[in-house]
Amino acid sequence: MINRGYIDISQKIAKSRKLNKKQVIKTERCSTDAYWIKNLEGKNYLFKIITNPNQEYRSIIIEEMAKQAGIDVVHTTLATLGYYKGELIEDYRKENCTYIPGYKILFEYFETHKNKEELQDLVPTYLRKDKLNETEWTELLKRLNNLETIWNALTFYYRKNPNNQEIVYKLTKDLANRFAFDFLTLQRDRHSGNWEIEENIDNNEINLTPLFDSNQSFLFSSFNLFFRVSDSYRLTEIYEQLEYYLTYSSNDFTNYFYSIYEKFTPTMLEQIIIDIEQKINAKIPTETRIEIIASYKEHYAKLTEIVEKRRKTR
Repeated sequence: MINRGYIDISQKIAKSRKLNKKQVIKTERCSTDAYWIKNLEGKNYLFKIITNPNQEYRSIIIEEMAKQAGIDVVHTTLATLGYYKGELIEDYRKENCTYIPGYKILFEYFETHKNKEELQDLVPTYLRKDKLNETEWTELLKRLNNLETIWNALTFYYRKNPNNQEIVYKLTKDLANRFAFDFLTLQRDRHSGNWEIEENIDNNEINLTPLFDSNQSFLFSSFNLFFRVSDSYRLTEIYEQLEYYLTYSSNDFTNYFYSIYEKFTPTMLEQIIIDIEQKINAKIPTETRIEIIASYKEHYAKLTEIVEKRRKTR
């Protein structure tokens, strides 16, 4: 059954002989209530409850945009489970792979370098102590979660790997592309738990996992994945981030931003929404549609101002 784009998975679970109560497992991985649903029609899923109606439909719009932007992305379906509405997120993890969340890589680097010069301006003294409370821990990871520090952290993490430089460049380039995509789509939740690395034991491949958890897109707010953090401990305003990114990044990085900026015009976004409505056989609520498009148009106008200014100074 489909209602407003939501698939009711309750009956599927009830009919599945292979699925029992032990295979619907609550997880503490997410900030909101979420459940792993094991072996539902041969696949595993994370069912993440939507507590804020404002977050509906955003992940499926981002999924379509990410595909068109050449970014690997998890498949997400809107679903209901009993009385709950949520996102049914296909599990991308493989049995023969190891997964390392971004915060683990950043914290290992911080622990060994916290008293060294490269972190003095980034991390104030009160965050360089042995025990941090939850608020301090969150602030520390937010400061570390910028592309400049991630590059250093990855270099340290893979320092013993023979092709260290190749691995670090590839991972950082992919993260930079996601920074650009997140920036374009006003994604504010790419914290260090929302990106991770997949290490394939069989073929010794190391890659970013697919893009996931994107239901806080098209919202004006601060970022969680930065290009850099200023020397005065200030988390720079979002458009300052773009200015710095376009000024100091290599052409490999900036050309990608320009390509998706030119592709995803506000008119293109409106067409994507129409295509998604046809795909899910439901209309996205008018209020949600208006808010997404209005936010994006305002944002895109500011991006155009920055891009045109840079082109004139070239």
